[in-house]
Amino acid sequence: MLQKERRGTLFIDNQRRLNFYLRAFWGRDFFMRPTSGDYETREGYKPFIETRVIHLADAYDDFAGLPGKDLYRAAAAHAAAHLVYTKKPLSMEQLNPAQMFTIGMFEDARVNSWRCRNFPA
Repeated sequence: MLQKERRGTLFIDNQRRLNFYLRAFWGRDFFMRPTSGDYETREGYKPFIETRVIHLADAYDDFAGLPGKDLYRAAAAHAAAHLVYTKKPLSMEQLNPAQMFTIGMFEDARVNSWRCRNFPA
């Protein structure tokens, strides 16, 4: 009943395919869970990793011509790259928002660089 009320591409409908997709790339399994935010404004749907579990939005709308399933693939692959290429997680407790943003930007560039070395286009 609730799934009929949701719009967009649902995590529950794509979770199994995402597991196969990540296993094909990395040769291992990843734990994924849905997370939800404000349904009307779509705020709070930013993917995150907590205790080695990838949390993805429970629904994605199509965006700029990309279907929701491709957005799931991109978000899951990026989060999996963080898990694979990060040996020790960073503690963000003592950082201000500007420091967190800067570290996040460099960390994203670092894992994308490693991913591109292992999976050239």
